[in-house]
Amino acid sequence: MLFSFISILIICLSCFLFLKNQKLSVLGVILFLPLYLIRLSIFNLPTTFLELYLLGIFIGYFYKIVRYRIDIKFYNLLTAIIFLLIASVISVKISNHSLAAFGIWRAFIFEPIIYFIIFINTFSTKKHLEVIIKTLGITCLYLSIYAIFQKITGIGIATEDPTWTDFTTRRVTSIFPYPNALSLFISPIVTLFLFRIITNLKSFKFKKFKQEILPFLKNNIFNLSVFVIGFLATLFTKSSGALIGIVASIFIYIFIISKNKLRTFLIYFIALIFILTFPPTFDFVNEKILFNNYSGNIRLQMWSETMSMLKHHFITGGGLNNFKEAIAPYHIETYFEMYLYPHNIILNFWSELGFIGLASIIAVIFNFYRKCYYIYTQELNDFWKDRSTERYNSLSCYKKNMALIISLTMSSVLVYGLVDVPFFKNDLAILFWIIIGIGVINKKIQNNIVIEL
Repeated sequence: MLFSFISILIICLSCFLFLKNQKLSVLGVILFLPLYLIRLSIFNLPTTFLELYLLGIFIGYFYKIVRYRIDIKFYNLLTAIIFLLIASVISVKISNHSLAAFGIWRAFIFEPIIYFIIFINTFSTKKHLEVIIKTLGITCLYLSIYAIFQKITGIGIATEDPTWTDFTTRRVTSIFPYPNALSLFISPIVTLFLFRIITNLKSFKFKKFKQEILPFLKNNIFNLSVFVIGFLATLFTKSSGALIGIVASIFIYIFIISKNKLRTFLIYFIALIFILTFPPTFDFVNEKILFNNYSGNIRLQMWSETMSMLKHHFITGGGLNNFKEAIAPYHIETYFEMYLYPHNIILNFWSELGFIGLASIIAVIFNFYRKCYYIYTQELNDFWKDRSTERYNSLSCYKKNMALIISLTMSSVLVYGLVDVPFFKNDLAILFWIIIGIGVINKKIQNNIVIEL
């Protein structure tokens, strides 16, 4: 009864905040993302603090739609979203654990999509975009600071695996139950702030290093803090996938900005051969990149077994929250336990949501990259360049930089997702849609050309 009262109170307060200040309320979700770990119940139905907060927002938004006849926009994503919802409902239906699958559907699919729709219809300016990114940075900071405290003291680390707390093999978890839960959440944010710093370095005059360094540090103190502290926390999780995702985004960035892409590709190819054969890096590459360690062998076997299952369930997949049961007949190697997901972003979506669900999420990601590419490559002809205002030129430059930054952020998620599960978790599902949402907001920032008379 007490939990039900607290749950209703959270919903009411969240709804009240939304009606008073919609933008602040929607931003609050970003700060509260890790609080899905706080378990509550409402009339004996299990829920989380994050879900209750979201429910208050949804009620408030529905009230505004009815009262003020708000026009909801989907920015060319409606078809993909509809098919994703249809595929997910079918996956719930075919699951052997329908009730549990419904809870997963609600937390991982339905609620993040509704939040995404509210998100992209709430924010529309450069100032809004900056506040969103700073809020992501604050969330990354408080999680990372606690993780660094854990690294130094060994206090507060999750105890599921004794090696995580041992000094020589210590892996931080922050408030999460395992290290990769932290790295999956903060590594995209670390990537985002890394490229904000790199973008700001373009205006840095190295010839005037002494005069420029202090203003640069002052203007980028928050960006640098989030990146350095977040990167340290990522290192302390000892998650190879997160580090590879960040490094991969750097290589993609260098390739994109290079003027001679063929030469850059050849350099990358030669460097890859060198890394593969160079003795100091051979062991790391052999174990982490070529999957020749225990963890890698498990993943290769798991992917093989998942593909065998999908050959027989090509369209439907295994069903939502049903991977263990679906894979059981194909689980040949018994030296490792069956996991909840196949730890590969493509196989994750395919096995959970079927082929239609996989195709839908690919369509969402493709639409995201197309928006970013359009903004990044858009150029004014000489006539409009000469007559557009300085404000417009500055905004256009900002949008181009942001399009590149956020596309690289998504790239780090996808690369990490090749070996882990960057979506099927309460906070990660919403973070994924926030990244997509930033791309949408960046495109719709007002960019009408203002002619100087």
